[in-house]
Amino acid sequence: MENQRLVFWFIFTDDGYTNEVISRELPSEDTLDGVKCDDGVIRKLWKCDGQFITKILKNKKRNRLDFSIFKKEGKYGQIKKADFFNKKKK
Repeated sequence: MENQRLVFWFIFTDDGYTNEVISRELPSEDTLDGVKCDDGVIRKLWKCDGQFITKILKNKKRNRLDFSIFKKEGKYGQIKKADFFNKKKK
């Protein structure tokens, strides 16, 4: 675990349907409203763990979910888009 950085995961829902689906899976205490991300945009984010990210990515296409994944590295890092997960497939 030496040199391993703590990573916090977040989901930003891009529509009401996706927000409703995620709200059934995550407790309301895990919402962060008015969070300023590194791109300067203020968002409402759902805090989650890596297992939930894996689960929701598997169901994204089948359930027509529209969301973006964000991450924060370390306790004091900025919240930024996790580009690896957000690439559009051709």
